[in-house]
Amino acid sequence: MEVSYLDRAEEDLGAFDVKVEEEIREKIDELRQKGTGHEDVKLIRVEGRPVFRIEIGERNQTVDHRAVFDIVNAEILVLAVIHRDEGYNVLSF
Repeated sequence: MEVSYLDRAEEDLGAFDVKVEEEIREKIDELRQKGTGHEDVKLIRVEGRPVFRIEIGERNQTVDHRAVFDIVNAEILVLAVIHRDEGYNVLSF
């Protein structure tokens, strides 16, 4: 599967330190192989809409983020990337 990013997700990534961004992109790249079967992926609802999220990093570490994505036409579309502490209430699609 191919991976693409909404402008919002690219802006989110650009706000992080370069090493943090690299680690996040590497984890998202794992989705190409494993898709929604990845052990860190979970189906969630944001504003009533079903989407997926992948956990990136571990609690209380430099990288402790979530990438929210959807599958559209057999393509992984990354909608947003947030720090775990922000919560999903900061998202709107």
